[in-house]
Amino acid sequence: MSSGSQVAPPSVARVVILGSGRAGLAMAYALLRRGLKPQTEFILIANQAERQREDLGPNVTFGDVSLPGIPPRGDRKKSLTRADIADYFESYAAQLGVEPIRSREVSHIRVDDHGHGLHVMLDGREVSTRNVVITTASEAYSMRDVIAGPGVFSVKASSGRGALLRSSRLGRETARIARAIAARP
Repeated sequence: MSSGSQVAPPSVARVVILGSGRAGLAMAYALLRRGLKPQTEFILIANQAERQREDLGPNVTFGDVSLPGIPPRGDRKKSLTRADIADYFESYAAQLGVEPIRSREVSHIRVDDHGHGLHVMLDGREVSTRNVVITTASEAYSMRDVIAGPGVFSVKASSGRGALLRSSRLGRETARIARAIAARP
């Protein structure tokens, strides 16, 4: 994603979404549909490395990177550049009213001393939350193994073989996670 807020994250958020690419934006859409408000009830964290990740290979089309609820404009079969994809993601976030917060580093995620909440350390600032959704490419599953437990979810925008998930499948997966989050006290 080409933009992100320079403001510091809040100290408390119901949900922290790590990653502002395709899966992170789809997750934001699912939470909005559940009535959660961006920047207050959930935040979307964009890490610096995501800027290089937008290159999804040759012959990627809008049909391949389409996100739930807001289809891309233009020729769905046209091959896209990295800039085209970044522009679509930025437009999608703006239409949702979501402003990704830039972060250089998520240094750790830990369970609080009583086992009731999670603490995410972003660039030296701690955010207390009940839910973390990890959406950042290859880290999604390896981080999930390290911090598995209630309130920790992961979602990827591609299959294990590297193929991009269809918008409908990504939408179903993020809606399932949003339902689980909404059911948590």
